[in-house]
Amino acid sequence: MNLPDLIKTGESETVEFKEKFDERTIESAVAFANTKGGTIFIGVSDKNNIKSITIGKETLNQWTNQISQSTDPSIIPELRQQIYSGFYIQTQVE
Repeated sequence: MNLPDLIKTGESETVEFKEKFDERTIESAVAFANTKGGTIFIGVSDKNNIKSITIGKETLNQWTNQISQSTDPSIIPELRQQIYSGFYIQTQVE
């Protein structure tokens, strides 16, 4: 399924939307790591609305470090940046 379709379909057992990276994002990453995995879209609201987020040069590394340092055993997520409708969306896959 492509990105626009995933966003339109909404959240599920393997898809979470977060408007920003915060503690709730890390909690979702842990939940996915303890099940069959999933994708967290940072920059998308629970109502499937795209929000503008700022991604700097070191943002992905900082988020990866925050997740790995906040979890035991450490979770090392795969992070990638995507652009959708002119907005940056961060996708995290466990």
